[in-house]
Amino acid sequence: MSRTYSFTIPDTLPSLNGIYAGQHWTKRARLANEWHTITILACKGAFLFDAPVDIHVSCTFPKGARLLDPDNLAAKLVIDGLKGLVIHDDSPRYVRTVTLGPCLRGERAETTVIVREVA
Repeated sequence: MSRTYSFTIPDTLPSLNGIYAGQHWTKRARLANEWHTITILACKGAFLFDAPVDIHVSCTFPKGARLLDPDNLAAKLVIDGLKGLVIHDDSPRYVRTVTLGPCLRGERAETTVIVREVA
């Protein structure tokens, strides 16, 4: 039986469009550091997977917030925060697949991450 670790972050991931829109590198670096820290704090009680994993990332957007397309989620910001804590690295040796979505409406903003060991 494969192991699974999941956690929720009380915010939605930023849009890749905003990042690719010519955002200054210092602002991108600040955003990445912020999301790495948020991810680390959300992973209390985490364990390090030795086997390769599949990672699934989805978001819930509250009423009034712009609903993003799944392929517009900046999931790398969270996945990089998992390195050394839940996964050894985000290379193909340790991460087989990353799936995004669904992006749904809900009561509050949140990002859900599920890390599942590949059998």
